[in-house]
This record gives sequence, structure tokens and C-alpha cells, in this order.
Amino acid sequence: MVCYIIWLRKDIRAKIGKQPGDYVKVTVKER
Repeated sequence: MVCYIIWLRKDIRAKIGKQPGDYVKVTVKER
């Protein structure tokens, strides 16, 4: 697995309840 720190779009941030400018750690499973 690879972990990425990504800059989320405003709509995505709203869905997950993050404030603008926050970073979210997302784990992406490689195929």
C-alpha cells in the first residue's frame, strides 16, 4: 500500500467534514 497526502477539492472536503486547507492521509491500495 502507498500513502499519499493530497490536497482535497472543496466539495470533497465538505463531504468528509474537513476544513479548507486541511490535509488528509489517504491510503491507496496498489493493484
